[in-house]
Amino acid sequence: MTERKIFTDSRGRAMFVCPACDASGYLDVAAYRHMEPPVRFQHVCIKCGEEHTIRLERRTCYRIDTHLPGRWGRDPADLGMPLIILDLSRTGFKARLEDDSSVKEGERIFVELNLPGGRKARRAVVVRAHFPDHVVGAEFTEPLDLSPEDVA
Repeated sequence: MTERKIFTDSRGRAMFVCPACDASGYLDVAAYRHMEPPVRFQHVCIKCGEEHTIRLERRTCYRIDTHLPGRWGRDPADLGMPLIILDLSRTGFKARLEDDSSVKEGERIFVELNLPGGRKARRAVVVRAHFPDHVVGAEFTEPLDLSPEDVA
C-alpha cells in the first residue's frame, strides 16, 4: 500500500489522485486542516478499487529537497556569504549558512539562490527559525516563481 502527500487549496479542498489508475477527485478536508500532523486517511479509489494512504499536508506550497549553493548578506549589493539550500518552496527555504552566529529570528537579509534548472533568484527574506548546525528557515518577502521544471 502506498502513501501519498496531498495539499489543500484555499477553499479547504484536496485533490486525490489514485496511484494505480490516475483517477482524481476533490474532497472537502477543511475540518482536518488544523489538526496536529500527521493526518492520514485511508482512501479507496472509486474507479479501480485501489486502496492507499493519504497524508494531508498543511503547507500551502510544495516543498522540494535540494542541495543547491547560494549567497546571502545584509545588503543586497553585498551577498558574499555562502549558503546551501536544503529545501525550497514558493514561500521560503531552509538553508545551511557558513556562519549564522549573528543572524537573528525576525531579521531581514538578502539572498541569491541558484534554482533548479540553472536560474538565479535574488530575494529579501525574513529569518523565521534557527536549527542546529547553522541551519535557518526563512520566508520570502515576495513569493518565488517556481516552474514545473524546478520541482520535477
